[in-house]
Amino acid sequence: MSPTLGTHAILAHVVTDPELLQDPRRRPTPLGAVGLPVDEYPAAEFAAALELHPLAGRRWMADAVDIAQRLPETWAALAAGRLEVWVARKIAAGTRDLSEERAQWVDGVIAELLGTLPAGRLLQVVEGRVVEADQALADRKAEQAAAARVVWMSRADEHGTRTLVARGPGAGIRRLYGTVDHLAHLLVEHGDPDQRAVTMDQLRAEAVIHPLAALKLLVGAGESDCPGVVADVIRRASASNVRPQARVYVHVTPATLRGRGAARAEELGALTRERLVELLGHHQVTLQPVIDLNEGMAADCYEVPTAIDDRLQLGKPADVFPYASSLSRKLDRDHTVPYDEVGPPGQTAEPNLGKLARHHHRIKTHAGWTVEQQDGRFTWVTPHRRVFVTDRYGTRMLPVRSRRAHLEVIWPWAA
Repeated sequence: MSPTLGTHAILAHVVTDPELLQDPRRRPTPLGAVGLPVDEYPAAEFAAALELHPLAGRRWMADAVDIAQRLPETWAALAAGRLEVWVARKIAAGTRDLSEERAQWVDGVIAELLGTLPAGRLLQVVEGRVVEADQALADRKAEQAAAARVVWMSRADEHGTRTLVARGPGAGIRRLYGTVDHLAHLLVEHGDPDQRAVTMDQLRAEAVIHPLAALKLLVGAGESDCPGVVADVIRRASASNVRPQARVYVHVTPATLRGRGAARAEELGALTRERLVELLGHHQVTLQPVIDLNEGMAADCYEVPTAIDDRLQLGKPADVFPYASSLSRKLDRDHTVPYDEVGPPGQTAEPNLGKLARHHHRIKTHAGWTVEQQDGRFTWVTPHRRVFVTDRYGTRMLPVRSRRAHLEVIWPWAA
């Protein structure tokens, strides 16, 4: 269903005056942040036509109304076919609690990314802009989410096993996982020798399932020590000894420190200043020197040194292949101009590096694709001479005229 046709179908059932309803049992239902009053029952038939639950159909209608009336840039991209419907709906849902003015500000800021940035990365940008648009609202939502702490167990055994799920504040859950991972490594170092062949996932499970044994291992108590001895060891243990070491990269701008804008912590998402203080607000924080991305560094070896890799991760965190979406730190580090052992010094430098998933790396190396990098912008040419440009704004395919002119400049043989 086209966006325009969908909204016309909704507008056909708008209730302009509840007093005019012939049946008093047909209550008008407000849709979305706009609160558009629509007849209650047509949503059921609309949902059935899309093979959806009636409530899911109503949410679909609410998203359509909000996109059309609150997000003009998103609506234009959707109508032009540059944006998938589900992505537009996510943007509508993410901005629903904002005022109309602030929602339109977010919509305007992300306009140039619509249809170019992969969906996952686009929605991360939207998340940050929503936090920036209304930090007080973001703090209230974070407090409400933090209050919804729960641990639950699956109802039935599956081949003798059950699932345990814990939900809580993101920073707290990360600390818990870090502690469990730390215990798993202690089991590898000091546990039963037969345990050394067990996977790390299984060792993490052992640390959770047997907390007393894990606690003894964590504080250095003996396996046969009585509870009184263990308690005494715990009292003497230093917090710095029992807490796992963690490195958190926080992307902060001057505006964030003045209470505007949003910080971003990797794996935790966008943070307001209050959430940033909560994350870092204890005495066991060691600050490392600020990484200045404008400072050039180069190395004469093929391997990427840690200092250069940090700059690469912060400056180009995403897979640079066309339409790729991964932000993993485990991506391959690729030399855009292949490393030459007898070549000039300084070949391993951030301007000549990009991150690629292994499959994308293989395509670049073996499938006839070529790539050029300039100022963080990667220009890819396929075996059939299609040209794609990837940068922090996403991916764009050059039109035929621009493509030919570009090829003549950088690869005359390919034009």
